[in-house]
Amino acid sequence: MRIIALLRAAGMSFKKIRDAEKTLRQITGYPRPFATEEIWTAHSHIFAEFRDYIYAASKSGQIAMDFVREDLIPVHGLTFSRGVASSWSPYTDICFTPGIQLGQPCIDGTRIPTRPLMGMVQAGDSIEFIADSYRIDVEKVKHAIEWEQRLIAA
Repeated sequence: MRIIALLRAAGMSFKKIRDAEKTLRQITGYPRPFATEEIWTAHSHIFAEFRDYIYAASKSGQIAMDFVREDLIPVHGLTFSRGVASSWSPYTDICFTPGIQLGQPCIDGTRIPTRPLMGMVQAGDSIEFIADSYRIDVEKVKHAIEWEQRLIAA
């Protein structure tokens, strides 16, 4: 779902995403290719690399020329373990990991969810107070607040 949200944020239609996923299922043989392959976007298209080829998944799986890599924008931050996405870092110092806080966005390397930190700021606590309370770096708290503000704005 996170990949779909990122692709939607990049301006992709649901139809294009569904068609690309169907194409990648056929190419890779995997039932959930967005969870097993690195995905990129460029010029309103979806790309994936499989067996040393770059496929334009949103163009019925056409093989793309290698020079297209220069223009590809990664649907970034995925970490793979045993061939399946195991965590996602969509923003500096922010990480989603299914086994930590039920997959909520947390400050990377901690179990501290970002949403309560935003609540503390909205209640009037300073970023410095929050960082000191949780014994974490001020910059990490700032990044957590920035992440939450981006979610509110979206």
